[in-house]
Formats: sequence, C-alpha cells, structure tokens
Amino acid sequence: MGSEVWALIHTGRNPSHRDYRATVTTMWRAFPSDPAVSADKVPAELPEPPLTPRQTADAWVRRVRKWAHAQGFYVSDGGVLPHLITHAYVTEHPDDPRPPLRRP
Repeated sequence: MGSEVWALIHTGRNPSHRDYRATVTTMWRAFPSDPAVSADKVPAELPEPPLTPRQTADAWVRRVRKWAHAQGFYVSDGGVLPHLITHAYVTEHPDDPRPPLRRP
C-alpha cells in the first residue's frame, strides 16, 4: 500500500491526525574506478562538494533565524522571514549579503 493511500485511510479513521512526515531512505553503493586501488591510497578527506543555490539560501535563512532568536524574536521554522528581521540582520551583518532569490 502506498504511503499516500495509508495517510488517507488513517485520517479517515482518525480525523484529528492530519499531518504526516514522509521519510525516504536511499541506499548507495560506491566502488573505486580501479579495483586495484587499495584503501590506503584513497585520500582521508574528500573535498566538500560546492553548495547549490538552494543550500546556500537555506544556510543563510538558518543563520538569520538563529540571530533573530538570539535577539528575542520568534521566527517559525516553516514560515518566511519577516522583512523587518531580514533588514535588521543585513544591516547588522553587511558582510553576509542575502543570497539571490531562488527561482521556481
């Protein structure tokens, strides 16, 4: 049974249950390009992949929320940052400019 069908049936039986979290598990298996390469020749630390524009924007929003909470503001984790808080943060942290807007 698909998770969507289960959620609909469960909500029908329990009308107060309306929010569900989907958890996806993806299994990965990696192989060296050359099977003769031993583990001691693989670099201990691989370079971090570059952040995508979405990851950059999300990281910026997390920093602003953390700053806002420290200043005594309440910012919902799921909501949009209020303009006043964004403006105050950018004014106080001019070296951390707002990332470009994400395009849908």
